[in-house]
Amino acid sequence: MKTTFFLFPVLVSSVLLHSIYAHVHVTIDDPSSALSSSMCGVATNSIEAIYPGSANRIVGGKTAQERSWPWIGAIVRKPSIWSAIYQQTCAGTLINAQWVLTAAHCVDPTAKFIRQNLIMLGATNLTAAFANASAHIRPANLYSIAKVIVHEQFDVPSGTSANDVALLKLAEPVPFFSETISPACLPTASIHDIPANSLLDGGRRVCFTAGWGLLAEGAPGVRDGVGSGSNTLLQVNVVSYSAEVCTSTLGIWFKPEYKTLCAGTDLGGKDACTGDSGGPLVCKAASGAFELQGVVSMGFGCGEARFPGIYANVFALKSWITDKITTN
Repeated sequence: MKTTFFLFPVLVSSVLLHSIYAHVHVTIDDPSSALSSSMCGVATNSIEAIYPGSANRIVGGKTAQERSWPWIGAIVRKPSIWSAIYQQTCAGTLINAQWVLTAAHCVDPTAKFIRQNLIMLGATNLTAAFANASAHIRPANLYSIAKVIVHEQFDVPSGTSANDVALLKLAEPVPFFSETISPACLPTASIHDIPANSLLDGGRRVCFTAGWGLLAEGAPGVRDGVGSGSNTLLQVNVVSYSAEVCTSTLGIWFKPEYKTLCAGTDLGGKDACTGDSGGPLVCKAASGAFELQGVVSMGFGCGEARFPGIYANVFALKSWITDKITTN
């Protein structure tokens, strides 16, 4: 894995907000209504509050604060006759009351996948979320999947990261948004259109990704179920690179026409990894809200120097996303 690319399946004021969230209800009649919701991308505890920080490993990450990633969801495999445990395999991002955006390589648009997998929302600590859970006892905020829509041009050409997105429709809409469950905003502009209020590192835009994946390439995963590599949600800051830099560093593995972008750090050590796939790359917009700019897709190992991670480019895929939601 040190020399070849691989996908990352399985995968680096509070009182006022509480008052606002307590009264936010979604419109179920129009499943696309929350795509433009003024409440998207808002968190009680700012993702930026722990930036910058010393690296302690999603790779190179820090423990995310409670109520700082209300849009992140864990894709979890149900217990079965072969395994009596819940197992997180990928991540996703809530983008409205009934839809989660994830990576195409994380899912399978079959009845078997729908039957065997669930989505946990509103959790940062999976141990706590699944405490006392069993095949017969279902935790709160664990949603069944009604439909899986994979991008028709995923992996075209074959062996690429092209169009690595899929939509998961929840069997039941989230009844209301809160401090712990609310959507991320879809992007209003390209990740390369940097607003004046952005965090910068060497003139480049700082964004954030998070997940429950492995803490390092080849590291052992969590035993006995739940998180792939960590039961605690970890987040990491990365910088967004230009398409030219992505192409020069990643070579044939990166092409903008694949609807991808790349982000990482020059020295490595900060990245998504196995179990983080499908999770969000969010950046602060001019409005102050966090927009979903990327979906964790693939990478050259985890946190390798000079080899940034590859993400599906949500802005480039936005029309596909909104069309599928409004027609399904």
